[in-house]
Amino acid sequence: MALSDPLTRYITCVLACGQYSNAFNLRQYVSFMFEGVDLEGKRVLDVGGGTGLLTLYAAVRGAEAICLEPEADGATSGAALHFARMESCIDTGGRARLLPAAFQGFLDEQPFDVIVMANSINHLDEEACVRLAHDDAAQATYHAIFRKAWHLLRDGGVLIITDCDRSNVFNDLGLRSPFCPTIEWHKHQHPRLWDRLLQRAGFLPARYEWTSPNRLGRLGRFLLGNRVAAYFLLSHFRLVARKPGPGTP
Repeated sequence: MALSDPLTRYITCVLACGQYSNAFNLRQYVSFMFEGVDLEGKRVLDVGGGTGLLTLYAAVRGAEAICLEPEADGATSGAALHFARMESCIDTGGRARLLPAAFQGFLDEQPFDVIVMANSINHLDEEACVRLAHDDAAQATYHAIFRKAWHLLRDGGVLIITDCDRSNVFNDLGLRSPFCPTIEWHKHQHPRLWDRLLQRAGFLPARYEWTSPNRLGRLGRFLLGNRVAAYFLLSHFRLVARKPGPGTP
């Protein structure tokens, strides 16, 4: 079966289940999330993955993918129901699983090639994240989290993190953002801080880029995918850190 067939089925099913706004935005989102990452034959761990949107996409692209979502505990939970409905519609051949587990307590016998923390990094310990820049205990908490990610990854594996930076024009002016009115800016951190903590945990220096609205496509990324534009919009970024492996310095 051609790649376009399962990918089209994925998009159709996600939209039918009401889990994304439209096909164009969804394509932009998943392409941006996994840009430069080969998923065929890989093992993917989606931390705090909600209804499994990225888990199911990775499975469609040929990966064995696990979604960790603590709130999916119980067959009647919203996350579990949405995941089951989408997985049945997409038919990943059993390559996608949803586990009602927290990252800190998760164990697996086989290493992963890719770990994704899509807008979930601050939720792993919100209190520590608030104090992270200047609190040794908070930094120790996230050091343990990143060391766990390091141990779960195969040599040369990648950790993908997306989140918002707390520095934003609306937050600095004491105003509610019209783009993300419910965000609590004080629970977020700058990607430079995440990179510094990741390097302490054994990762190579990370690369990060700023997000533009999906609906604007590649032109939006070209014009608005920079720190200045992000400050006035979402302050959202994508960071990729790699575990040292063969061929790396």
